[in-house]
Amino acid sequence: MSEQLERSAEITKLARLLDVPTDELAYLAEIPSSALARFREQVADRLFGGDAERLKRVAAASKLLPLPLAVKLAQLAFGPLLCAATAGLLEPARAAKLSAKMPVPFLADVATMMDPRRAAAVIAAVPTPVVVAVGRELIDRGEYVTMGRFVGLLSQSTLRAAVPAIESDEALLHTAFVLEDKDRLDDLLAVARDRVDGLIRTAHEHDMWAEALDLISHLDLANRAELGDLAAAQDDELLDSLIRTVHELGNWDDMLPVLMAMSPQSLSRIAELPVVVESTPQSVWDALVERRHDMPEPVRELIRDRALHLGRADVAAAMGGAAAPSRPRPRPGPGRSG
Repeated sequence: MSEQLERSAEITKLARLLDVPTDELAYLAEIPSSALARFREQVADRLFGGDAERLKRVAAASKLLPLPLAVKLAQLAFGPLLCAATAGLLEPARAAKLSAKMPVPFLADVATMMDPRRAAAVIAAVPTPVVVAVGRELIDRGEYVTMGRFVGLLSQSTLRAAVPAIESDEALLHTAFVLEDKDRLDDLLAVARDRVDGLIRTAHEHDMWAEALDLISHLDLANRAELGDLAAAQDDELLDSLIRTVHELGNWDDMLPVLMAMSPQSLSRIAELPVVVESTPQSVWDALVERRHDMPEPVRELIRDRALHLGRADVAAAMGGAAAPSRPRPRPGPGRSG
């Protein structure tokens, strides 16, 4: 993902952690994403680790209470913030039993205030039906950042059950964009494979190419190639919008491996687009030249002609054409010798 997209994702996460509108943190737009990530973790540590001994006593006391009474006290006396702060101190089995008895809206309130890093074992122990119900509640609230922080801690079987709860392709893209553990994107794609066409169309219709490109940049090469082939099968308007966004974001470094791994048919489809040949850096020209043998002759001729038009005689020659159009020599006029 480009640094610009990384910063955008980190600012979105930080705004959610601080419970402020994202535009209030616009002044951080020039801070490196790595620095923003470190700062966000420091803020979370300060918020959730400020009174560790008192929280441990609260968690220990809750173990002594009968389950129904603990559930009542959690809602009426502790509240979502204290429950979120102590969640990671509970025994996973006890936490799982408590979660199964609590109202879903209350659990969603707790989830928005939790630091998942401190409660990974507890989250893993929560029954799948509870995870699905809470996930649906969070999506209904538009809590994509909260969802993105928890997805990386879910097992593949729980993820398989939870993803259908994200019924909107737009919501799924938002969640993927702010995913805390981007290494899980291949797992996420595996359980949402039947929705890829819808996700591509949604990215175009809702101006979410930045989010979609971020997702693609973190996938393994095989999945990138598959998505590239599926995108190449779309209409000209969608493809033109996609390529122009890549160019505007300066994201060609992430897209070049996709081009190189696409099928010959898909590559030819992309290469025919005027925006690809007329507004791309040298690295893209090099990629087109390297894959020239995968292109049918009409596509090579098209690239050859455009390269000559743009003064790229080297590309035209590599594609099999003349280095430059030659000018005819003037014929001798009357009274002039040849």
